[in-house]
Amino acid sequence: LYHHPRHPTLGAAPLAWCFGMVRLLQAGQQASVLAALLVAGASALSYSPEEARVFASLSKAAYCGTRGSTTEELLNWTCAPCRDSGLQAVPGSVRIVRHDEAGKANATFAYVARLAGGPPLGGSCLLAVRGTSDLANWAGNVEVWKEPVHLDDCEGCRVEHGFLSIWKGLMPTLVRHLRSIGCGPLPAASEGAPSTSIGAGPKLLVTGHSLGGAVATLAMLSLKNQGFQVEPAVVFHSPRLGNAAFARAFAQAFSGSRPFWRVTRDLDPVPLLPPRALGYRHVNYEVYYDTAGNFSVCARQEDPKCANRHSLPRNLMHTQDHCASDLVPSGRICGCQESGESTGLVMV
Repeated sequence: LYHHPRHPTLGAAPLAWCFGMVRLLQAGQQASVLAALLVAGASALSYSPEEARVFASLSKAAYCGTRGSTTEELLNWTCAPCRDSGLQAVPGSVRIVRHDEAGKANATFAYVARLAGGPPLGGSCLLAVRGTSDLANWAGNVEVWKEPVHLDDCEGCRVEHGFLSIWKGLMPTLVRHLRSIGCGPLPAASEGAPSTSIGAGPKLLVTGHSLGGAVATLAMLSLKNQGFQVEPAVVFHSPRLGNAAFARAFAQAFSGSRPFWRVTRDLDPVPLLPPRALGYRHVNYEVYYDTAGNFSVCARQEDPKCANRHSLPRNLMHTQDHCASDLVPSGRICGCQESGESTGLVMV
């Protein structure tokens, strides 16, 4: 029976605690029980800053594919963020996908790769989404201020229209590329084959920054429903993506997996968009960094101890925090090179 070192009475009377949970459930207070369990389990969440640094570099590498020289560096896995990740890609496995929006070339960019080496990340497959490089246009777009639209095959789920449109534009090519490098689901086993082989395949890790983080989150649920062996990873500075039903569906889909981490940064306004007043809710779990590099892990959805401690009007005056990150060597997660690149964060 479970014994909590900080709460010895829980270990001394576990049956009473369990029966109390049952009585609460029978009284129709499932939501309260879930909230209580999330808080009780928060101490068990094992966020690793070292692992987050790896994924931050992998997300930063997605900014390397929009110009000729850096595109070659990404394909050859010699770009600065590629090296900073400490991982190697299987030679020839990197594939890139560009998606144009409203006549703007490379509005969204993503890459996939097969990672070399051994555990914990070697042998896995990777999908990283950059998203748009022009945050100002997105934040000022009226689509952001509309109610979310229905998501197919997800009861009650609604998501932001632009993110869904981007994912639908990327998905066919990304799925084809993932399959081409051996990262797709295995075909159904023939009669008599071991059942453990059905649907199994390499682990697929998905990451991204900014709008790429939102699209990556949507991609995780979509690809898992298509049979890919998606394992939660880390996204950075992501806006809200969908409603509470989507957040619940996401949590349920990955309930047996390692935690999914959504990293936020101090006064960054993007995690506060689109507004909660329109029905948007973040997915769990959040890791909030302040400007000193200290972090807090928040298990509650939309926890006021993390990014929600701030207000959107105030944060809109601090857009520089959207690209700031202590998790990459340069201190900036936007842009491929170490310094001297525009963030695209001039608010208009």
